[in-house]
Amino acid sequence: MLPQNMFIFELAGSKFPLSLKVEGLTKFFGEVVALDGMTFSVPSGSFTAVLGPSGCGKTTLLRCIAGVETPDSGRIMLGNSVVFSSKDSVNIQPERRNVGMVYQSYALWPHMTVYDNVAFPLKVRKESADNTDSMVTSVLERLGIEGLAGRYPSELSGGQQQRVALARALVYRPPVLLLDEPLSGLDESMRRNVAKDLKSLQESLRLDTIYVTHNREEALWLGDEIIVMNRGKLIASGQTDSLIRNPPNAYTASFLGGMILFKGTLISRNQRYVLVQTEIGKLMCRSVDGFSPGANVLIGINEKNILIQSSDSAENKVTVTIESMIGIQPDGSYEYNVVAGGKRFSAVSKSGDLPNGATATLSLSASDCVAIPNA
Repeated sequence: MLPQNMFIFELAGSKFPLSLKVEGLTKFFGEVVALDGMTFSVPSGSFTAVLGPSGCGKTTLLRCIAGVETPDSGRIMLGNSVVFSSKDSVNIQPERRNVGMVYQSYALWPHMTVYDNVAFPLKVRKESADNTDSMVTSVLERLGIEGLAGRYPSELSGGQQQRVALARALVYRPPVLLLDEPLSGLDESMRRNVAKDLKSLQESLRLDTIYVTHNREEALWLGDEIIVMNRGKLIASGQTDSLIRNPPNAYTASFLGGMILFKGTLISRNQRYVLVQTEIGKLMCRSVDGFSPGANVLIGINEKNILIQSSDSAENKVTVTIESMIGIQPDGSYEYNVVAGGKRFSAVSKSGDLPNGATATLSLSASDCVAIPNA
C-alpha cells in the first residue's frame, strides 16, 4: 500500500497541458470551514500562485485537487474530465488524476537512493526497466542532479532534496503540477535560485502549475496568475500585474500589493483620475471602479513608491512626521518610519539626517495611488 503522500502518474509523455476548473469547492473539518465555495480556473500552461496566510486552506485546496482529500461539495475538472463532483458522485482516485505533487516536507523515502525514489512511481506502474532508466536519467539531468543518483536523502542538502522531490513528481511528465510551499525550508539565496529553476522548468514544459505559498515575494516572482485566499474563501484571482495595479478589494491591496490604505470620499472625477478627500488630504488617484462623487472609498498607496521629497510636478503632496530611521537601502537611500493620518508606514529619502519628530513632504504621482471599494 502506498503512503498517502505518494503518487502514481499516468499518460507518460503527455504533451497537452490541461486546464483546471474548480467550482463551489467546500471542505469541512468538523465545524471548521477549510474551503468555502472556492471557484476559479487555471489557464493552460500557466504558473498560478495561491497566496494566503497560514491556515487559510491553501494546502487543503491542493489535496482536494490531487484527490488525497475529499471535498464535501463542489466540482473539480482537469481538462474535459470531471475528477470530483459531489452532485454526480464522482471521485476519481489520486493515481488516476494525472497530477504530480511536491509537498513541503518532500516525503522522500529515507532508505532509497535518489534514483530509486524518482523511479518508484514508474516501478509501481510496472514500466519496463529500460524505459524506467531512460525516464529517470532524463528528469535527473533536466534538474541538474544526475550526479546524486546513488546518494540517500540524508546525504543531500535541502535544495537537493527539493529537486529530488520535484523529479519524482515530474518523472511521468504529468500535465498538472501541484507545489505546496516547496521553498519554505531553503535560505533566501537558495530560494531565489530554485524559484528561477522552477519557473524555467514550468515554461519549458508548459505545465499547468499551482504553487501554494504564504510568501508574497514568491508569489510575485513566480505567478503569471495569482489566487488570493483568506479563511477558506477566494478573495481575488487574476493576472499578477492586474491584481497588483488594480486590486479589487482592501485585502488584496494590503496582502498582495503591500499597500497602505486610507479612507476617503470621492469629490470628482475626470477621464483619467478621481479626486478624493482622504485622511491625509486631497489626493488625485487612479480608480478601479466607476465611483460617483460622494462614494466612500479606500486609497491604496504602495510603500515602494513613497518618496520623501518635494516636487512641483507631483500631483499629490502629503505632510508626514518622521518617527525614526529604519536603515540604509542597497541603492544608498535612507528608509524612515513616518506617520500620517494616524498610520505608520515607511518612506525613502536621499537624505540621512532627517530628525525624529520633524515634518516632511511626500510627493506622489496620481498613478501611484488607486481608489478601491471600501468594503
